[in-house]
Amino acid sequence: MSEDTGEGGYGFQTTDWTQVRAAGGVDGEVRQRALAAVFATYRRPLLAHLCGTFRVGEDQAADWLQDFVHQKVLLANLLRCADRARGRFRTFLLTSLDRFVLDHLRRTRAQRRMPARGFVPLHEVSEEAIAQQAEAGAAAMACAWAKALVEETLRRMEAECANKKCPRRWEVFKAHVLDPLYHGAESLPYAVLVQRFGLRSPAEASNTFNTGVRMFERLLRQVVREYAGPEADVAEELRQLRRDLGWRG
Repeated sequence: MSEDTGEGGYGFQTTDWTQVRAAGGVDGEVRQRALAAVFATYRRPLLAHLCGTFRVGEDQAADWLQDFVHQKVLLANLLRCADRARGRFRTFLLTSLDRFVLDHLRRTRAQRRMPARGFVPLHEVSEEAIAQQAEAGAAAMACAWAKALVEETLRRMEAECANKKCPRRWEVFKAHVLDPLYHGAESLPYAVLVQRFGLRSPAEASNTFNTGVRMFERLLRQVVREYAGPEADVAEELRQLRRDLGWRG
């Protein structure tokens, strides 16, 4: 199992169903290590989902996630109920988190409506509303998860370019794709890339860029295979990732 940066970094720890089962087990030390690895992977996408779905700041989202982990994951051992046969683990985790937050919001509203005698009217969020919220949350989580996989792919690509001493490959890919995508910069033509990075010709710039694209695609498949699991249909996972991100082609 690879171990990259944890909380606050761009890396992930590989998460599979063996690890999930360990996180839902009874062995204290093994369970703690597995839980730490699982939430090193899922924390950032879950926070992004909470911020986007419930329109709250990251501090509030972090408080909710911490309460969820403490009450449902640690005390109630929620992960023992995770079942690979029932679908993706991240969907199970997302649905559980949404229900936890919605239940918290319903209780808060009920307390605010409570009269002096303690009577609470039965006007609460319907199951249909919960289902609709969970469906919307699933889409937000899918997008956040896809973005996290791409970020991990880019982190690995930059590191590999540095290790192989081919920094121009990363620089050309960044200038031609990432800066326009993430920062709204103009996509530079090959002639400008030649001047900027000291290349010999537009043809060399084109070859450098295409080599970078192939590297990105290889690493993306690697990352998807790791986080989808060894038995997953990687091609289908990649198609779903492109749909979640709105990529064409």
